[in-house]
Amino acid sequence: MKNRQTLTDHQASARAALKQRGVWVPGPVYPTVESAQAAARRVPLARQLSAYLPIGDFEAYGARCEDGGALWVRHVGGDGPALEPMPQRMTVRVPTYGSGPGYSGVGIVTVSIAPTCPVCGGPRGFDDVKADPFMRDGETFVRDRWANRCGHQDRYDLVLDEARRTPPAPGGKTPEDAPARKLPALAVPCTRCGAKAGDLCTSHNGARLRLVDVHRPRTDAWHAHRVKTVPAAALVLAAANRRDVNHGRQAADLLAAKGFTAEADAVETLLKIQNGHLSAKQTVTYLVERAETGRGGEA
Repeated sequence: MKNRQTLTDHQASARAALKQRGVWVPGPVYPTVESAQAAARRVPLARQLSAYLPIGDFEAYGARCEDGGALWVRHVGGDGPALEPMPQRMTVRVPTYGSGPGYSGVGIVTVSIAPTCPVCGGPRGFDDVKADPFMRDGETFVRDRWANRCGHQDRYDLVLDEARRTPPAPGGKTPEDAPARKLPALAVPCTRCGAKAGDLCTSHNGARLRLVDVHRPRTDAWHAHRVKTVPAAALVLAAANRRDVNHGRQAADLLAAKGFTAEADAVETLLKIQNGHLSAKQTVTYLVERAETGRGGEA
């Protein structure tokens, strides 16, 4: 187990991530999952982790692994398609083989497990779950199978043990208290799976409900809806999409020129706080959140 994470460790992770945009790569291993999660929160802001500059070009998560806590990072900057976020949970169907003679008592249960490998903390195959029919005692059952990108294989008995330590997932039903129901993005329809406004997203051609998250296009659509309600943010986003502005400093100048004096001053203040590390699109998010929280002329 590593007890000290050096700048060189993070530089190696950043270089590996830069070579393959959107792919999660392993970073340093920490003594505890809590310390790995704390490091993950610093990565997007490059706070005390200069290897991940410029701000906003990397994202990370910390997960439990056999050696403590694993940090995984990926590069999200530059040009390219929108990336799906790491899901909070992974819902799968696994078999129970019973304890009677000849393993009688076969059944299928739907369980909720972490989306990360318990061995190394890497992403599981949550986006490539396939139905796997099998026969036992003349009866056909359907379980799920998936392959973890890291190469570590999940055993069904260990998956069941893991699921017993977490709240069980409903077997094909949608509980009113599903975590995804609290997401504001449900206010708009999803162009990926066709879910109507207010309905949960689905995966596998509508066969499975997404209980804890929504598709990235739906999140993007919700963000676009939010931006439209904030004229200053809409102005900066339109300019950023045209590539007329790229940096927060340019966004502040544009806002001042168009008469959004209070918003320009707030962005200038934020630039000072972040030592100039602010992109135009980060400025858009800041302006929307600032308007939604009613901070007026405060930064």
